[in-house]
Amino acid sequence: MVSEAALLDLSRALVSAVRSGLPLSDAFRTLASSRRHGRLLAGVSRLAAGGTSLHEAFAAQRAFPPLFIALLRAGEEGGKTEEFLELYADCLEARLKFRRQLERMLVYPLAVTVLAAGLFLLVSFKVLPLVMEPLLKSGAELPPQAFLFASLAEWLAGSWPKLLGIGALALLALRVFLISSVGRKARGLAGHWLPVCRYATAELRLYYIYTTMALLMKAGLLPGAMMDVLLQFSEDDLVTRGRLKRAAGELAGGAGFARSVAAVMQEDDRTAAELAEKAGRLDDTLLSRARLHYDRHLHRVELLMKAFNLSTLAAIAAVCFGLILTVIWPAVSALGGAKDPLKALRAGPEPAASQRALTPEEERTAAFNSVQGGKVAGMMTGGKYGNEGGGGTKEKRKKLAPVVPMKGVGFGGGSPTDISPTSANGR
Repeated sequence: MVSEAALLDLSRALVSAVRSGLPLSDAFRTLASSRRHGRLLAGVSRLAAGGTSLHEAFAAQRAFPPLFIALLRAGEEGGKTEEFLELYADCLEARLKFRRQLERMLVYPLAVTVLAAGLFLLVSFKVLPLVMEPLLKSGAELPPQAFLFASLAEWLAGSWPKLLGIGALALLALRVFLISSVGRKARGLAGHWLPVCRYATAELRLYYIYTTMALLMKAGLLPGAMMDVLLQFSEDDLVTRGRLKRAAGELAGGAGFARSVAAVMQEDDRTAAELAEKAGRLDDTLLSRARLHYDRHLHRVELLMKAFNLSTLAAIAAVCFGLILTVIWPAVSALGGAKDPLKALRAGPEPAASQRALTPEEERTAAFNSVQGGKVAGMMTGGKYGNEGGGGTKEKRKKLAPVVPMKGVGFGGGSPTDISPTSANGR
């Protein structure tokens, strides 16, 4: 099946070729000779040159969606090929635009993951050793939790080729699954059941359904043929396909088109469609409602982008907090050797005695220091030995009498000796 991007380019090229005034046969020969569209149009050009109608030539390739074939057939019969193809290209462009926006949104978490891994390795191999080395040299006992990030970083450094290979295989498997038939059906169910996916795709789905209905009506298809094309169009959306099957049954039972397809419309759209069907302007009304839903879809995408950017900023903040915690973990863990560093940070360092038991020599030293310290403290406060042994009492100190001033100094009648002073050098 041709991709939507290739089909969009082909539709735009066909519209330009038809508006240039060239006959369709000449336009196809020109496009078939180009490098961009030659592979898609080579078979179509050969069949069209042999007299096969345009829509039959495309249908014979079994690579184009039924809606595209139906619009080509209606364009050939009514002479409005470029008008139908342009509307169809607008529908494809809206779908592709939303898909590209979604892919751009998914780039942010991938970039945050890669950035976080790089910063984590940088902190673990460069910054963390600078913090842990002084603590280890000072004799601080660090619990095993302090080495958690360093061990994890070493594991990542040794296992990164395997991790990259597993990640690449996982992304490839996810991509293959999403483009498979089961994956497309899973995406369709997610658009109806998951709240975020439903919010993001509901308006776009209505836009695409209404535009398809309007194009088929403008092409002049009968209601039964229109329902067949709509069923083929919604083969990947099981919920919408079930509603369209019920609509086909009601339409076959004689109900009006707007009433039969009411299950796939919103209430205000259903009322507008019933009034437009009575006035004979259902196709124009559906196109108008489709443009309204497309504008709503763009508004929702803008809101989702803002919410996603805020979520990305919150994720980056969490990553930064984790990196800061990685750096301070050893230092906080050293506060008492706590198993829970955050609890140790709140409680402060524990007493030194609670960290380990004292040896007998340290106990005797502590007892001696206690006794001698008590004596020194008692002397300073006026006691004989102070708090001797830790259990003494203070003695009452006697007050001294006033000292009588001395009038002179006597030596008890002593006489001078015959010792004479000498100089310092002995002369």
